[in-house]
Amino acid sequence: MKGELMEKKELQIGLPYGGPFTGPNEPSKRIADEEKKKAVDAVAKAAKDWRETAMPVLRQIAKEVDAFTTDRVQWELNRQGIEPPREPRAYGALMRESARAGLIEKTDRVVPSVYPRNHRRPKAVWRSLICGG
Repeated sequence: MKGELMEKKELQIGLPYGGPFTGPNEPSKRIADEEKKKAVDAVAKAAKDWRETAMPVLRQIAKEVDAFTTDRVQWELNRQGIEPPREPRAYGALMRESARAGLIEKTDRVVPSVYPRNHRRPKAVWRSLICGG
């Protein structure tokens, strides 16, 4: 019986949000979202020069295309000879900054990345708010 209880307890510990966690270390979506934002903001601060170079490119893409992912941004920056950021998470910071500026908004859609190094992982689709403008 004791072994059975231990096995059940171990299974519960591995559950994601909404699992049977209690106490001060209980995970929450709100806390996870806050931590994600802190990390993206830290990356954004570190990649400020790169973002200042990349923002006009993103703005041009948003004027020309209804919806896109960071793959499109990476492709266009590469096409224009702009070096990628040292920290790949800087793309997320660029997208968030663009959303705050009213250029784009995140949709609930994802598509597989076209870059082999990303192993077809899901990429968020962003909708332009200035397409044709």
